[in-house]
Amino acid sequence: MYTYLIYNAILFLSVLFAFVAQKSYQNNDKSIYQVFLSLSFLSVFIPAAIRYDIGTDYANYVYYFDLIKNDYFVPKEPLYILLNKVIALLGLDVQWFFVITSFIICYFVYKIIPIKHLPLGVFLYVVTLYLHDYSAVRQGIAVVLVTYAIRFLSEKRMKKFFLYTALASLVHIATGLGILLVYPIVRRNYNKYFLLAIIAVSYVLIVRMNITQLILIYVGNLIPKYSWYLTSEFNRAVEMSSGVGVLIRLFIAFIIVFFKDRIVVKNSKANIIINLYVLYVFAYLLNLDVHIFERFRHIYQFFSILAVLYFVEIFDKYSRRMVAVGIALVFYLFFMKDINVDRKSVHGGLGINPYTTILDK
Repeated sequence: MYTYLIYNAILFLSVLFAFVAQKSYQNNDKSIYQVFLSLSFLSVFIPAAIRYDIGTDYANYVYYFDLIKNDYFVPKEPLYILLNKVIALLGLDVQWFFVITSFIICYFVYKIIPIKHLPLGVFLYVVTLYLHDYSAVRQGIAVVLVTYAIRFLSEKRMKKFFLYTALASLVHIATGLGILLVYPIVRRNYNKYFLLAIIAVSYVLIVRMNITQLILIYVGNLIPKYSWYLTSEFNRAVEMSSGVGVLIRLFIAFIIVFFKDRIVVKNSKANIIINLYVLYVFAYLLNLDVHIFERFRHIYQFFSILAVLYFVEIFDKYSRRMVAVGIALVFYLFFMKDINVDRKSVHGGLGINPYTTILDK
């Protein structure tokens, strides 16, 4: 019960403060806006910064920190190694790794979410990605960097797009490549029925015809570094999600893509976001079959949040509230399910339950 209360308190406070910040911004009260924006940020940042032994990869990060501190070779990306080295050289504890990385992730989350969608954006981040970032720290940093980079792709400011994508690659190379390899494709304007067909065909091929292993072999040949996953414990079936849950997610995706034309008319930058959202749905379907594709799905998951925000924008004020509440309720139920399922004692989960802090050492 304690863990449920903590995670729900994080959700409630961060969204409440975000709501007040948004209203203050709309009323041109910048000082109140800054106060409540900071409070919303701290509501998300502090619990992440002081967490202890949470997440399936927590022990690995502690282990790698000790290796890097003692000048052992660690086959990881250079910025990740540099961060650990700086923390060690300053004589700081490994906990500072989690403090700094949590700050970086939360900082970019609040940079990415548009102020006019701040409460819903914060809500969706907390219930979909926040707990995942407790475990996949390196990729969590890379994901917010590439998501932030996409704004510059939409604005055709290519130097900044490549800069932030390169930074992401120096933290988690697969995430950077996951954007660089597809950016020429996602820049195009596709007919909504073509995108809907991609989702439908992907569902049939992946869920019904099980072509996931062929895709995994192709990825292994394309990026030899990851070919070892073919014979690892990660190449295993996941515990199948509820059929209802899968259908609900696909229904939301179909509705958003169906309204793509209206979304893009309202916001021209949304075209790339919708394309990346379809790619996220494809990755989500792959992840239903094989565990390792969870990391592939993670690359594009923030775009699912932005797609929902752009979708909600097309409705009038009253309808917008109803749609936002409906979507929020659905994802809140998924959030509660994740807290229950992803216990430390369950193999293959995120390991985010129970919540513990450095005070519990």
